[in-house]
Amino acid sequence: MASIDEILKMHEEGGSKNKEKLAEMLMKNVDDTLDKLPHQGMAYGTLYETLNKQKAILQLHTSGSSDKSSAYLLESAGVSARKLFCSRKSEANLPIIDSRTASVDGIPDKQVNQDENLINFSMDPLEFRDRLKDLPSDCVIVQLSELYPGQRPFDPPYVQTRPLHLARYCCGENYMDQCVQVIALPQPLPAAKNSDILQELKAVVQDNVELISAGNKLGYKHTRLLLEERFRVVLEAVQDWLGPWRCLLLGQISSSKVSSSWNKTIRKLADELNIEEENISKFSMLAQCSNVLKKVDLVHGLQAIVPKTVKNMVEFVSNAAKLIKKYSQECFGLDLLKLNEVQRHPVILIVDNNIFAVPWEQLDIVQVHPMSRMPCLALVHAMFKAPKSKRELDPGSAFFVLDPDKNLPRASQLKPLFVARNEWKGIVGEAPGSTEMKKHLQDDDIYIYCGHGSGSHLIHNYDHINLNAAAMLMGCSSADLYRRGVHWEMSGAPLNFILSGSPICLGTLWTVTDSDTNRITVRLLETWLPPKEKDSRYRMELCSQDLSFAKVFEDVLPQKGLLGALRSAQSVATSKIISSAFIAIGIPVYVK
Repeated sequence: MASIDEILKMHEEGGSKNKEKLAEMLMKNVDDTLDKLPHQGMAYGTLYETLNKQKAILQLHTSGSSDKSSAYLLESAGVSARKLFCSRKSEANLPIIDSRTASVDGIPDKQVNQDENLINFSMDPLEFRDRLKDLPSDCVIVQLSELYPGQRPFDPPYVQTRPLHLARYCCGENYMDQCVQVIALPQPLPAAKNSDILQELKAVVQDNVELISAGNKLGYKHTRLLLEERFRVVLEAVQDWLGPWRCLLLGQISSSKVSSSWNKTIRKLADELNIEEENISKFSMLAQCSNVLKKVDLVHGLQAIVPKTVKNMVEFVSNAAKLIKKYSQECFGLDLLKLNEVQRHPVILIVDNNIFAVPWEQLDIVQVHPMSRMPCLALVHAMFKAPKSKRELDPGSAFFVLDPDKNLPRASQLKPLFVARNEWKGIVGEAPGSTEMKKHLQDDDIYIYCGHGSGSHLIHNYDHINLNAAAMLMGCSSADLYRRGVHWEMSGAPLNFILSGSPICLGTLWTVTDSDTNRITVRLLETWLPPKEKDSRYRMELCSQDLSFAKVFEDVLPQKGLLGALRSAQSVATSKIISSAFIAIGIPVYVK
């Protein structure tokens, strides 16, 4: 099979007359290979991913079809996760139902049948719209994909940034509303140890691990400050990389009044500036952030949606910038603080494996808004539509495990926090038995683990557990993903949880300090799962152990959603590196 690089080179040398022929050559090569793969029993997840990415890149280089390129990129994501989901369908808490033989209101007579509309591997490039249409209207899905069709070497010594394909999809009645943008390679980091963003991020994370592990307090503060500054530079570089298009990571406005008013305003502006219908959504998102974006970013963003009929681009962009900044001020204010005060519905991110470690949730304009991650659109759809998928949780149905290996004393110090929730069940300072763990993960709505790592050693076989509990894994690298082999995608504890039935799993991307993790844990529980009885003695007991908890208890605003509570919890950490490590994988959940 000819490589994409060879065919694109032929295209450049042959001119436009060979365009259709070359496109047919590559498509035929890729489709022939895909046809030979046993899709429903496929072991070669990375190959399926690569072939679909090749088709997406071909569409971008030749026809310029954003619909088909987006479809192939959506299809390329989460291949192994989808296969594991299918393999566990008879055991997991998310049975996949054949809609032709059973209703979603009852338990199906024949669970071995697979509903192809939920989880199938599709050859129809536009079928993704059916999945979007079937999701809640307040849901927004953003996919970030590398425009790189090949696989990096297994366990590479370094990583490297690639151009990105950023796509924002609305759901429900707005399922046709999508924004697509190709992001070019970023500028090198001029004053960093590594000029590449991903290499520098990996180096900062590794240096952070070494600093925490060293246990040497001499020079700790100085080294910590240097690391925090390097991390800040990386975050700013990621923001500059996405430029104006980081606005596409914003979710739907929660207030129907504000949303309706803004939609009327943007329609009026679009008509006044002759913005084409296909660019109105992108224009709206850009306008919402117009007063906080750099001038150069706003100009570049407006240039990308200039009407084809415009003759004087400079004049058009200048007038458009003044207009949208004026109208945006009324709804979203003049600064980042005011923009972030606008409440928004959650966003679900689908991120390529090689850029999974980037803390996308920490970009300036989205850092206070609820976000979670998922492997692919098919799994998002399956988890929302499965009959046992539980999104409203009972705050009194929780099971906790504190310091099961007796090697993390600070975790045990949180005991008063959990005892105050007297309806909860839990265990401190010892490991629960496998039968006890299985029972609580199946019967309770919430599971909280405070110890080293993800606590996976307490769960012996995910395949045979019908998980029910939303999981909060408050340990080092508990949300980190790893490769199981060259033909498989990334795997890890969060995926094991959600693929076995858990609606969501909260964890950390890298090593974290126990002090900041404790602060985040306390704030998270105070915000999301406060005790029924208003007795503050446990707060006094915690503060007597560590005075820094006093600030954690200040200005606590209750949140119904776990993702909103996580944002509040991240704000009390003393380190940006540590707070950025906390992410959630799954669908949004709420307490009753």
